[in-house]
Amino acid sequence: MPASAASEPLSGKRARTREQILDAAVSCFADTGIRQCNMIDIAERAGIGRSTLYRHFAKIDDIIVAVIIRDLSELFSRAGDMAASFAGIEDKVVESFVLILR
Repeated sequence: MPASAASEPLSGKRARTREQILDAAVSCFADTGIRQCNMIDIAERAGIGRSTLYRHFAKIDDIIVAVIIRDLSELFSRAGDMAASFAGIEDKVVESFVLILR
């Protein structure tokens, strides 16, 4: 099932393969730009076959969205952890925004 259709967390080998794909996509985007990177490039960088890639993602747009969601989730998680270290609500809000802006 394509990742865009699944909303439940993955585990095990499927989760590791998905992370490999997303990491490969980020590397490809950084090296060649989002518009120049394609599904074949990502599969090669991830060290997987195209059929494996397509089992996870139907199209490159799905990969782009997954990368954005993953990175934002990590950012918000870090902001939440950091905010928990402050007692006052004002400090929590300000420091969270500062982290996000950086």
